[in-house]
Amino acid sequence: MKTNQAILAASLCLLSACANAQPAQLSKALVDDEVLEMVVPVGTIDVIDLDFTPGSKPVIGNRTVVEVAAGSHPRQFTAIPLKKGSTMVVFSDENGKVRRRIAYKTVTNDLFTRYEAVRYLLRNVRGVLVEIVDNQILVDGKVENETDREKVLTVQAAYYDYVLNLAVNSEKLCDTRRCTTTQMATFEEILPPLPMLPFEGPGEAAHAVQDAPPARQPASAAPVNTSKKTPRK
Repeated sequence: MKTNQAILAASLCLLSACANAQPAQLSKALVDDEVLEMVVPVGTIDVIDLDFTPGSKPVIGNRTVVEVAAGSHPRQFTAIPLKKGSTMVVFSDENGKVRRRIAYKTVTNDLFTRYEAVRYLLRNVRGVLVEIVDNQILVDGKVENETDREKVLTVQAAYYDYVLNLAVNSEKLCDTRRCTTTQMATFEEILPPLPMLPFEGPGEAAHAVQDAPPARQPASAAPVNTSKKTPRK
């Protein structure tokens, strides 16, 4: 219970902290031709620092999704997401060799904020991948222990409108829980059930009609003799 409360509290803090978050800069050295996947929100600026001198302008797959401009020095560029979508940006060196490929996935700001929060909350869960698919945050992989399983379900419950949980229980965890399937239960497992309202089905309504006392009939008036009298002679 304390773990669930701590996760929810951290989630609320992240929502406020990530609202003004900027995409991470490209700082680590990458292997040539390696595709770097970047998720950036529309309305921000992504700074690209290269470890080589580009020989020409970058090639952009879809210029309506991302706009790339020169930075403060020859090895720096800025990428500006224009609308929701995906595209590839390719950088080549002075010899024309492709040295960097960046796959951009641009999303709305509110989805990116929750994506960053979910990814941070599940950062220590081994075997679980968090990524954005369309308008949802996908959680996929295999959960190895009970603590991580409870954490995934708690995060799913906190962001149930956004998170699609496809993670499953690992074989090791199933041996401990003796589960009949590796499929992880949905977040309804940790939420209290909603109260059921009384409802009378068609059978109960018909039974009530049969058991009801018969309605009182109105008192009948005295019979009226409609036969014609024959006059005496």
